[in-house]
Amino acid sequence: MRPYTLFVTGTAGLIGILSVDGKNDLIVTTIVLSLLFIAYGLNQVINDILGTREDRVNAPLRPSVTGELDRNKALVLTLVTFLIGAIVSYLLNPLALLIMILGFSMNIAYEYLKGIPLLGNLWFGGMISASTAYGAVATSDMGFSDLIGETDLLLMILLVALIQSNLCYFTYFKDERGDREAEKMTPIVLLRRSGALLIGAFLMFIPFILLPAFHMNGLWDLKVNTPHNVLVGLSLLLFLTMIVGLLGGRMGKR
Repeated sequence: MRPYTLFVTGTAGLIGILSVDGKNDLIVTTIVLSLLFIAYGLNQVINDILGTREDRVNAPLRPSVTGELDRNKALVLTLVTFLIGAIVSYLLNPLALLIMILGFSMNIAYEYLKGIPLLGNLWFGGMISASTAYGAVATSDMGFSDLIGETDLLLMILLVALIQSNLCYFTYFKDERGDREAEKMTPIVLLRRSGALLIGAFLMFIPFILLPAFHMNGLWDLKVNTPHNVLVGLSLLLFLTMIVGLLGGRMGKR
């Protein structure tokens, strides 16, 4: 379990919870956010096992690489925990269970798709945005027709997918060496750092362009106020800081 990942699936799930008129139950909300945190941890176990080849270079001290983590026991624990989460999800809302299964299936496929330039990080974004749908469904009585009929929620899921896709894109930079040796054609392996940074800078602004575009075209009834502007500004600042940090690291290598 990596505590910082709560800000990935947890935040995505919380967005879904706040986007619908759900049960507003603190206990249910806590259970849902806990399940999302645990789900990300289980997916990390699967990723570590499937991605051992590149991790031998990128993270040689990782327990799954050194052998400290027994793979069979890890898989058994993962399966048992998954089944418990599946039962709880079904009791909350049967549709939540389907979304949970979809998210785990996408995670397994991601390990093989990450080597396809851009598709891999877009797939990752879609996988994390499933947390937004899960948060909305698990804390409400929504059915499938209700879910696809919630335009505001679907647009929010799209934005979450794009932002998480960008987050995944920039993580490729730290894994460059291992991905190259494992022959995974991630954007940075294919385009080198300079080309990958240019593409990343362009992708970064897409969610921030779509946000006002949805509002101006009447597709989304955004609550544009001071908290909204502060959060959007902070998000943009974080991405810009990431770009500057990568540029600094690239210049420092010269």
